[in-house]
Amino acid sequence: MPTFIDMSALTKRTTLTGNEEFQVSATEKVTAQQIADLATRGLSIITVTNFNTRTWTGGKSASEMVEGEIQAFISAANTTGAPSNSAYRGFVQKVSGNSTSYVLRYYAWSADVSVTGIYIGFSMYVGNCSWKSLTFDQSRKTVIEVGDFTTINELWPASVKQTPGNVVSFYTGTDVYFQPEASETKYVGFVILDTDFANTKTATVIAYGQNTGKQYIGKLEYEAQSIDWYPLTYASRLTNAVKVTAFNEAPLSSLLGNWKTGDVVPFTTDSVIASADNQFPESGIFNGFISMGSNEGDYFQIFAFKTGSPKAYIGACIGSTTQWTALGDSSEGSGPIPGYKTLVSSWSSAVTTGSTGIINFREEIPQASRILVVAKIRSSPTGSATIRANVPLTLASINDSGQGILFDLSLQYLATGTNIGSIRLICTSLITGANGVQGMNTIVQSNNLANAGDIIQLSLYYK
Repeated sequence: MPTFIDMSALTKRTTLTGNEEFQVSATEKVTAQQIADLATRGLSIITVTNFNTRTWTGGKSASEMVEGEIQAFISAANTTGAPSNSAYRGFVQKVSGNSTSYVLRYYAWSADVSVTGIYIGFSMYVGNCSWKSLTFDQSRKTVIEVGDFTTINELWPASVKQTPGNVVSFYTGTDVYFQPEASETKYVGFVILDTDFANTKTATVIAYGQNTGKQYIGKLEYEAQSIDWYPLTYASRLTNAVKVTAFNEAPLSSLLGNWKTGDVVPFTTDSVIASADNQFPESGIFNGFISMGSNEGDYFQIFAFKTGSPKAYIGACIGSTTQWTALGDSSEGSGPIPGYKTLVSSWSSAVTTGSTGIINFREEIPQASRILVVAKIRSSPTGSATIRANVPLTLASINDSGQGILFDLSLQYLATGTNIGSIRLICTSLITGANGVQGMNTIVQSNNLANAGDIIQLSLYYK
């Protein structure tokens, strides 16, 4: 006969081994560890000391991780097998395999404000970890609008090859089928083709919900058109999104000052007009997450997604300044011909002969770059001004000495009577920087112009 004891007469055990047993039926029993295994796993934070040999401290070892499990990681500068000599933050996922033979995938970004970009690393076997930079070509369409997560294969851009590691960013409207959570209304994120895509035809979908700031990972059967979603659940530090009012040291430190290096925090914002004081990348509503950097309290890495837009940004905040890098496709920076990027969005000069000017580039470019000129002759810079003439698309001709011609235009319409009016914009010299060209000095040559008060207005693109 079993003996029944009043529970109030027992003392509480302070620690559990996991081997404690409980009867669950007339013939069966379970252990405390089996019950614990049913609980949702949180993200452990590990410190990687060697990517090639899969060596780290904290959390679970690679052999102990189950297939699909994710851990957050940090690594110091000069860690063996890292993408570069920088310190890194990110996630590691056990993609496939068992305790003795398995594949790991890393998502990494630098803790150094001067190093931009995201890296995907694949460790197929002990002794090697290969990295691929996750880049976004501004000259081609790499953003898709998803209305059904199972039919992404029908939306995949023709300009992006279907090869392992290639990425397409996406956004959704308010109505989307097979979404991770019914209570969400909109998502933004990325689709990444898996390592063995050629054989499995599978991809990983990373989605960020607008309402709650939650993140989800989806396993997409690319051609079979089905998807299974797995919410990213975090330890107690990461359960609630914070409300950000400005992306600089003081407000971020007040929100996150007690957190630790490597912590990842979801965030949301109200509708804000961007300014130097708040350091928003542009005006609007944003959500995303913030990673705590190496200098606690004053250094933060930020992933920000703009609500109602496919735009996304990476930000690096230190002190009162945040440096932003735009991700994904955007009209800003794309040239009129595929492959060309914006070098100068708008510049103007008088048409009178002898007029000099300086054209400053938005970034430093190699001197061997090809520069495309898009120009017109206008009566004034105002939007209602008369357009006298369009300059045909032309490639600037600059010699090795940094001198040449941006464009040469001759039209009877620019003159009076039967005369021919001519305008030539000349590059007299290049403005050089540490590694390339930052701008150019110009002078105008013109003749027989009927309207001496006209202006040249141009944009420059390069590749």
